[in-house]
This record gives sequence, C-alpha cells and structure tokens, in this order.
Amino acid sequence: MQPLRPEDPDHIGPYRLAGRLGEGGQGVVYRAEQDDGTPVALKVLHPRLLRGARAYDRLRDEITAVRRVADFCTARIIELGSDGDRSYLVSEYVDGPSLQEFTESGGPLTGGALARLMVGTASALAAIHRAGVLHRDFTPYNVLMGPDGPRVIDFGIARVLDAGATVTSGLVGTPAYTAPELLRGEHHTPAADIWGWAVTMTFAATGRPAFGIDSVAAVFNRILRDDPDIAAVPPPYRDTIRRCLAKDPRDRPEAPDILLRLLGYQDVEEAAAAIRLPEGVRPADHLTVDRPERGGDRDRTRPDRFTRPDRTPVLRRRRRVRTLLAAGAAAVAVGAATLAFTLWPDGGARHAGGPPSVPPPAVTVGSANFAESSLLGEVYAQALEAKGYRVTRRFNLGDRETYFPLVRSGQIDVIPEYTGALAVSLDRTSTAATAAQVDAVLARTLPPQLELLRSAPAEDKDTVTVTRKTAERYGLRTIADLRPVAGDLVMGGPPEFQTRHQGLVGLRGTYGLNFRSYQPFQTDDRTTLVAQLEDGRIDAADLFATEPAIAEGGLVVLQDPKHVFSAQNVTPLAYRSSLSATGRSALDAVSAKLTTDALLRMNVRVLADRTPARTVAADWLRQVGLVTTP
Repeated sequence: MQPLRPEDPDHIGPYRLAGRLGEGGQGVVYRAEQDDGTPVALKVLHPRLLRGARAYDRLRDEITAVRRVADFCTARIIELGSDGDRSYLVSEYVDGPSLQEFTESGGPLTGGALARLMVGTASALAAIHRAGVLHRDFTPYNVLMGPDGPRVIDFGIARVLDAGATVTSGLVGTPAYTAPELLRGEHHTPAADIWGWAVTMTFAATGRPAFGIDSVAAVFNRILRDDPDIAAVPPPYRDTIRRCLAKDPRDRPEAPDILLRLLGYQDVEEAAAAIRLPEGVRPADHLTVDRPERGGDRDRTRPDRFTRPDRTPVLRRRRRVRTLLAAGAAAVAVGAATLAFTLWPDGGARHAGGPPSVPPPAVTVGSANFAESSLLGEVYAQALEAKGYRVTRRFNLGDRETYFPLVRSGQIDVIPEYTGALAVSLDRTSTAATAAQVDAVLARTLPPQLELLRSAPAEDKDTVTVTRKTAERYGLRTIADLRPVAGDLVMGGPPEFQTRHQGLVGLRGTYGLNFRSYQPFQTDDRTTLVAQLEDGRIDAADLFATEPAIAEGGLVVLQDPKHVFSAQNVTPLAYRSSLSATGRSALDAVSAKLTTDALLRMNVRVLADRTPARTVAADWLRQVGLVTTP
C-alpha cells in the first residue's frame, strides 16, 4: 500500500481513506475503513467511464446482478455510491497481492500452491457464471492471493464501465488474455472467460501467458493462428488447459466441467455417474447460453446475460448430464475452500462408483536445524492435526538460508520463525529493535507470497546473563548497571557476538560497556559456556532467553531497557493461502498461549530431561486446552 497523495481526500462518503492500493484504467483504488474500522477496497471511478444519462443506472443494475455471485472465492461488492462529483465502488478488502505481483516476485506456482489456485479460481468462475454474470477480463491482475485463498475480482462491470470510454476495435480486456472470437468481433460468452482463465493459469504455472508478451499485434496474431505454448504447464493440468484454449469457443469446457476434471475425472459423464447429491437436494436449473450451431450465424444472439431453460429452452448438448453436473458443481463450489486442500498432484484418483473420496487437507510443516525450532514445528503440526489436517513433517532443514527458499516456493507451508532475526535477514541494514519497529520492517520486506500469522508473547532472544551471585554482588538488574564494573568482567558468547550490533558493538555504543575481555565459544557449545559462567571463569554470557539452564534458578537475565537486542517473537511463517481459516485459527491459538516461560520449560524437558519433542508438544497443547484428546 502506498501513502495518500496531497491531492487525495481524507474521506470519501462515510469511508476514511488509509492509503492507495493502485491505479488503473477504471480509476484509483484506495484502502479505506468503515466507521467500525473494517477495511474495504474503495475504487473512485474515472468520470469518463460514466458518461451518458443512464450510465450510472446501468452500472447499478450490473452490480445488482454481480451481488448474486457466491462470495466464497470472490471479493464481495458492498456498495456503489457517490460523493459530490465522485462515483465510487466499495468491495471487500482482500489482504494480498494480485496473482500478477505474486508470480512476478516469487516465480511460477508449483505443487499444491498451483492446485489450490486452479481449483479456487475455477470455483469462482463457476459461481460467477451460475449467477448469470460474465467476467469479461479474467487476468492475473484480477485474481488476489488472499490469506484464505485466491479471490477473483472486478467481474461483470467491465462492459458497463468501458462503454463510456474509447476502446480500440470495441475490445474489452487485456490483450494477452483476449479470446480469438473477440478479436474477430464476436460477442463475449462464458467461453471467452474460460479462455482468460486458461491463459491466466498458464501464466501462474510458467511465468508467461500462453501466447507470449510481445507487441499487441504479435500476440493477437498468435492467438488467432498459433497453438498455445503450454509445454511447461505441469502434465496433470496440461490437457485441461489445452481444451480451454480451443480456437472455437464451442469446443471449450464450461467452468463446472473444468472443476470436475481438476478433481480427477476424465469426462463429465464419469463424474455424473459418481456424484450422489445429498438427501433432499435436487439438481439445479441448468445455466445455458444460446450458442449458435457450427456454421450458423455467429452474430445471431447477443447474450449479455445467461438465460435459464424456462426463459430460453435450449439444451443442445448433454442435457441430462449437464443438469446433474450443475448441481454437483454448485456443491463443489460451496466447498471450494476445502477442495483447495484436497487436490492431489497427479490429477486425482478415478472413482468407478460412489462419490469421490475427500482426503483431509494437507500441509507441510518445517523447522530449522535446532531443537527449539523442531519442538515448535511439532507443536504447530499437532495443533493442525487436531483440526483435521494431514501433516507432513520436514524438520531440521538447516539454517534460514536453506529453509526460507523452500517456504517462499511453497514447498514448506508453515515454519516457526523469530521476528527480529527474520527482519534482519530481509533487510541487512535494519536497526529495528522494538516489536513495532520489527513488524514495520517485515511488513515492508516480506515477499508477497508469504505471511506471518499471529506472533506469540514468547521470545527467544539474546540476553546478557549473569549468575545470581554476581547480580547480588554488584547490584545488577539491568544491562545499564554493568557500566561501572564492566572493565573488571569477562564476557562470553559465540564468536559473531563480538562484531554484531546486537552484541558487543551495541552494548558498547548503547550502554557504554567495555569488558575486560571476551571469551568466544562455538555456537553449539552452550554447555561449556554455561558451565564456565556458573563456575566463575566468565562473569557474563550471551545466552538465549529460553536456555534451559536459566530455568534452574541460578542465573539472572539482565533487563535490556534500551533494546540492544531486538524483539524475537515466535511467529508462524506461512506460504500465503496454504491454510484455511481453520488452520490459521489453530496456529493463532497456539501463539496466544505460548509464553517465554512456557517455551523455556518445554526446552528443559526436551534438552535436559531428554523427553521426546512429540510428547512435550502434546502435553503442552493439552495443558493449555488446545487439544482435548489423550
């Protein structure tokens, strides 16, 4: 989000503007807030788009139709309003980048991330078409990668808005995603949306649209004459994409067909045979478009809306099968958030009879290569399993340089992180110290395909620790109290502590500490460091806040009022859209309960008592009431 510009108002209608989200051909989009603080997206429409006496009324009618679309994987439209000479459109705020930004910054999607995107957007398109609405501009710019899955936006209103503008050749849409029949001057039908969906999915899977990104003329020529470049699309989806990019719109599958093929069926008849509707549910009315027969007059009809059979009784193909599939696809669409986690990479198993089995949602939880990280990963894994997730554990992956690319690419869905350390890794110049400062750095630098869930009060940060005897001898409570005596004391810790700002450099500059000497210890030799601190060979040590020896009562952690050591709150780092609302809530609940003391005591059990991490995690989850099973 960008800050407001001097020319931007503070309020539009009843909405307070918080910042700019972007600007395009239709107008400027702001992040705004309702009176109760609820965030919304507010688009101020360019006046030229609403020229004509009835332009505003036409848009209002179109939005009435759009509101019939199920909002499980779209951004709900809240209001069309006006404030003086400004007309604006308010919709649900989706906290995430566009698919265009997401792919450009993080590369093509793979594995489960791609499967989730394809199912979520196909479900949205099925819902849009079922409501009798055409999208008209299905592109990566109009798919937002929200925290609860992909959301399709800006559907249905492009035709009305662009009617007031000058559009070359009467085209509405983005060139690389324009269907060939539209280039030939034919009318927009659901099949053109299917084409846009397929080119968009090709971009998500490969980083390039199916017909390239050259000049508009070159792209249009390839759209009309060439086969799509989909060789890099993963094999399970390649045939579906190829069908959707048929030059003749009548040869393309419809959105419910695509959805069922993504679930593993080779044809709609097979799916129809397998679907058993819930008791009391009747097959829904079939949505149709009056499509001209092959060789007929392509301009015979102009369908601005779909028509139901009672209005236009035309069911040319697969009447019985398509009626059943419409109901089945509607059921699929309602459960799209669940289905997004049930797709398997090979395209799914085929079922000879009975309904398709629905495996539980699957996630991969990772950890770094030290005991506390693996313990936290185990806590996350068990909390998700308690909510029905099928969890794959990939622990002890290595340091941040090793595991971070795996999370960024979607190979790891969730991993425990420490906010301050992550901020420094993303911005080497960062001097953020407080939790608020660290959060600001992360908000600015975290890749858009990743998100940090709720932070725990628990911190595992560097400390200056002394024995209780030393603290009592010199009257030490804070690091500042060391200044008069530091010249007589020996400090110990890892070698890198000598050169870090969050180390001797910061202690010297912030607190004026100049120790008599510094004794380096290998990072993994904490036992020797603690032993020498306890027997008096060193006087102060750099220990982590959750070091088990601290819990034994003989050591004192000195307070750091000037924040030399940055906030290091334990926080789940997740691949955006990898978790449903249920999964996010489960991990948020873990963070709400996890304190530094609780983490310290769990570390004691794992490191000192040698209790398996799985047992320690299970005991803590039961103790705090997050898991009730024995």
